[in-house]
Amino acid sequence: MKKRLTNNLALKLAAIVFAFLLWLIVVNEIDPVERRTYSNVVVTMLHDELILNKGNTYRIVNGNTATVTVTAKRSILEKITPEAIRATADIKDIQLSSFVPIEVAIGGFEGEYRSATALPNNVEIKIESSKSTKFPINVETIGTLQDGYVLGNLVAQPETVQISGPKSLIGRIEKVVARVDINGISSDSTLEAELVLYDGGGNVIDQTSLETNIGGDKKVRVKVELLSTKIVEVKADVTGISPEIGYKIGDVTCEPQRISIAGLEEDIADINEITISSDMLLADNINEKTEETIDISSALPENIRLANENEKNVVVTIRVEKAGVKTFEVPINSITKNNVKAGYKIDFGNIQEIMLHFTGDDAALEALTLEQVEKRVSIDLKDCTEEKSYTVPVTVNLPTGVSMAEEAYVTLKMQKQEEEQKKAE
Repeated sequence: MKKRLTNNLALKLAAIVFAFLLWLIVVNEIDPVERRTYSNVVVTMLHDELILNKGNTYRIVNGNTATVTVTAKRSILEKITPEAIRATADIKDIQLSSFVPIEVAIGGFEGEYRSATALPNNVEIKIESSKSTKFPINVETIGTLQDGYVLGNLVAQPETVQISGPKSLIGRIEKVVARVDINGISSDSTLEAELVLYDGGGNVIDQTSLETNIGGDKKVRVKVELLSTKIVEVKADVTGISPEIGYKIGDVTCEPQRISIAGLEEDIADINEITISSDMLLADNINEKTEETIDISSALPENIRLANENEKNVVVTIRVEKAGVKTFEVPINSITKNNVKAGYKIDFGNIQEIMLHFTGDDAALEALTLEQVEKRVSIDLKDCTEEKSYTVPVTVNLPTGVSMAEEAYVTLKMQKQEEEQKKAE
């Protein structure tokens, strides 16, 4: 009887062990132990006053983030959020004057995970003397305004920033910029801007080891002024320019003929043209066509500027004619070509226009326009039958009371057309 009880007890113990093992297998199948990685976990430095209280500071050499690997059951990992993970480096544990071990803890899950490790497993720091310097804040914009507006004044608030940190890092700062996004705005605004530091090579400086007097987020506000734009004509006043005796001032043109100005809406409302005054031009006692490049920005009214400061140059062309003579520059492509030999094409080379001079009574000359001349000018190519250069007379079918003051000629080259071009035509 006793032996039977002993045997039954052994069987029961074996059954319990088997059941436990079976339970472990089932649990691990249902809720297995796994690893999960969390990137860019910020490492918080502890007890850095041990360095700062001595008048020194420190610079993190290898970055202030780590990749944390957590080992736990799947059910636990599903509950852990990145916000629950806290990585710290305690200055008290510094090794070799440079390396501070990183410890990882997961708030609210103490005892429920098997391990939590960081890579790298330490923060490398460099201890050095500290420095504090005040810098002006420049403003840079990103994005595009709504059509019809350009940027006016940009003012950072505050206009300066005090930056403290390792002496070597402070010494690298060349420029402090408030970078503000203006995309889509259509009225004066005050916007939050990101503070960016640049070195002399235009490289962005990591601010991890730096502190400012504007708060931990290192953000400022920027007051953005918008100006309305308007397209206006450009004209030149040449009343103060005298031609040589026997000549007179002809057409005066400006290129570009229109510019875009910017200003407050009430300031630009009544402005329809910008005039270049004669005292801005150097030409005087002239007897031929004269061109001058003028900085149009100096002709703008007060509180008005160019919408694009890079488009300030205007070319003023002053054409001079003999008294009783009217002169036109006729585009070469407006000339009618008569009797062109089949299979040939015309090459005018670099000639873009020809100068034609007309004489006649004052009323007829006054009425004569470039548009009229363009429709009446032609050349006859009946004698241009070979592949070579020719100089041919220019004919103008003039209205009554007007004649050509002098004969005009144009030089051209006859060229055979390629077969494919012939077929296309």
